[in-house]
Amino acid sequence: MEYEYTRDASELPAAYFSSGHSAFGRWLTDDVGEDSLMIDAILQATLQLELKVMSEKTFSSKSFRLTLDQEQVVIGAHTLATEPCRYDENEDLLDYQGTADFYDEELMAECGLTDFKAALTAWQEFIKA
Repeated sequence: MEYEYTRDASELPAAYFSSGHSAFGRWLTDDVGEDSLMIDAILQATLQLELKVMSEKTFSSKSFRLTLDQEQVVIGAHTLATEPCRYDENEDLLDYQGTADFYDEELMAECGLTDFKAALTAWQEFIKA
């Protein structure tokens, strides 16, 4: 998972992640920003997961839901849970809003817990600089 942190013209922090992980960039940029309390809480949860004190933790922000377990992190936009899905009996697949393209990297992504922790720690250091 590759990423870059920068500041926009207004000096607000912005995160850009490689293809397949773009939702993490949107989440950091739009929902987390410079909220050090949120970052600290999530990093504390990653530590508890690594130590196997808990098995799963979910955080909900303005636009996304972040679910961490002892191995991976999944992020999904709230809109994924509210927009209509239907079962296509002919295809035996879920048909999301009538398209075969259910996955949208801007709305959903996943990565390993270790990679996520490294990216969030780097974000924390970036916004403090």
